[in-house]
Order: sequence, then C-alpha cells, then structure tokens
Amino acid sequence: MSLEEAVFALKIDGFYLIEGVMPPEEADKHRKGVEQALADAGGQIEGSMFINYYQGLAPYFDDERILGVAQA
Repeated sequence: MSLEEAVFALKIDGFYLIEGVMPPEEADKHRKGVEQALADAGGQIEGSMFINYYQGLAPYFDDERILGVAQA
C-alpha cells in the first residue's frame, strides 16, 4: 500500500492494515491488553489518549510505514 493509499484509507475507514509490523504470535497478547485497557477505562478511550492506557503497542509505532502516515 502506498503512502497515499494508506492516508486515504485512514481518512475514509478510520484505520488501515500494514502487514508485518507485529509478529503474529504477539497479536493475541495485545488484543487482550487492548480489551483490558478498554475495560479499565469504562469501555471508551478517546483517540490518541489510548497510549496512556495501554503501552504494549508502542514499540511498533516506530515502523517507517506507520510514521510516514502519521507525518502525512
């Protein structure tokens, strides 16, 4: 997916998928962490405040494909 396609998908769908950022064997651990963070926050976390509730995904944010979209 090109940078332009990723930005478009983010604007239209609110998310985009980049394969290969997170090892598949870690996905279940992070899904559970996200679910727990949402439960601890009462079921709703506003936008960028999510990182304050669950830092487990932070190591993946420095992937150039993610940073490119964030900076676009």
